[in-house]
Amino acid sequence: MGNDTFIFVAGTGLTSADTVNGGAGIDTVALTGNTAAVAATNFNNVSNIKAITVENTTTNIAITTVNALVAAGATLTLQATSLTTGILTFNGAAENKWNL
Repeated sequence: MGNDTFIFVAGTGLTSADTVNGGAGIDTVALTGNTAAVAATNFNNVSNIKAITVENTTTNIAITTVNALVAAGATLTLQATSLTTGILTFNGAAENKWNL
């Protein structure tokens, strides 16, 4: 409980087999490494997250989320300031109950 950070290598570290429930607080999924894509299925069992950060990567990265990622009425923050030479593509179209 509280503010937690869950760190995964983007694309390969977080898979649909992982279960992450941030619970209360400001909880973050941190994606690291030079990997190109994070599939929507990678977030299948991730819930109650308030932030996604992209860290230590210089390649293009694509993130697709699922509807259950953020609690109803909550706001998701995406932080990618350390992405200095790559392009971030974010698809949150499946989400219908929270704010970006």
